[in-house]
Amino acid sequence: MIELSDEIAAHLGTGEEVFDCLFALTGERFRFHEGRETLRVEIGGQHYFLKRHHGYGWRRLFRSLVSGRIPVVSARVENNAVRMMWQAGIPATEVVGFGERGRNPATKQSFLLMRELAGCQDLDTLCRKWSSSPPSARFRQKVVQAVAFTARKLHGAGINHRDFYLAHLWLDAASAGTDNLRLHVIDLHRAMKHRRQVPWYWVAKDMSSLLLSAWNCGLTKTDCLRFLAHYRGRSIREVLRDERSLWEHVIWRARRFFRREFQCDPPFEFQAGPQPSVVESSQKFAA
Repeated sequence: MIELSDEIAAHLGTGEEVFDCLFALTGERFRFHEGRETLRVEIGGQHYFLKRHHGYGWRRLFRSLVSGRIPVVSARVENNAVRMMWQAGIPATEVVGFGERGRNPATKQSFLLMRELAGCQDLDTLCRKWSSSPPSARFRQKVVQAVAFTARKLHGAGINHRDFYLAHLWLDAASAGTDNLRLHVIDLHRAMKHRRQVPWYWVAKDMSSLLLSAWNCGLTKTDCLRFLAHYRGRSIREVLRDERSLWEHVIWRARRFFRREFQCDPPFEFQAGPQPSVVESSQKFAA
C-alpha cells in the first residue's frame, strides 16, 4: 500500500519502486531506535522528514508485550494520528507520503514522509534560552497558555500523545507576534484515540511528561500553575480540590523520572494539595 501526494509522485512515481527509493535515500539522521529511524531528506529541491520502519523483530515484539508496552510496528499509527489531529483542529505535520508492505508484524516495513515545519522552533529549545535571555512577561504567558489550550484540545478530542514533551510542540514563528500562538504537535507514532474521554492514567502520563520537560528547560512554578488554570479552565483552587489525586500522581511520576534521568532533585517543588502558597496564587494565575 502506497499513498503519495502529487508533488512526491511527480518525482518518485507511484509504483513499488517508491519503497526501494525511499529506503535507499540518505539524509541527516535525527533518530534511530528499535528499527525505526527519522531522517531529514531532500526531494525535488524541498526538504522533508522521513520516518522509516525497518521491522520490529520478534525478540523486541515479545519483550514489549511481556512488559506491558504497546509496540509500534508500523508508520500507519502515526499516519492515522496525524489525520485525527487535523480533524480535531489541532495543527500537526503535513503528511505527503505513506507506505506499508508485509503482514508479519515483526518484519513489516513502512514509511511516513512529512513536509518540513519551516519557520518553526520546538518549545524545548526556545524555553531553554529564557534563563539567559528572558522574553517579555506577555510572551511567556502566551506560550504557557498556548501549550495549555493545545493539551486541553488534545485530551478533549479523546487523544493522548504518550510522549507529550515540549520538544514535540513546535511554535510557528509567523504567529509569535499575534495573540494566538500556533503550535504544531509532532512525533505522534505512539498516540492513542479513545472513544470517549482520555482515561485517568493516560492524562497523568501526558501531564507528567510535560512537567518533566518544564523542569528541565527552566520553566517556573508560576508557569506551571498558570498552565493548570488554562488547561482546566477553572481556578487553581478548584482544580487542586477536585483532582488532587491526579495531580499528586503527576508530580510524583515526573519527580521520579527527573531524579532517575538527572540524578538530582527538580529545580522546584510544589504540593498538589491546596497548600496556602498555591491557593493564594490561584486567582492571580487563573486570569
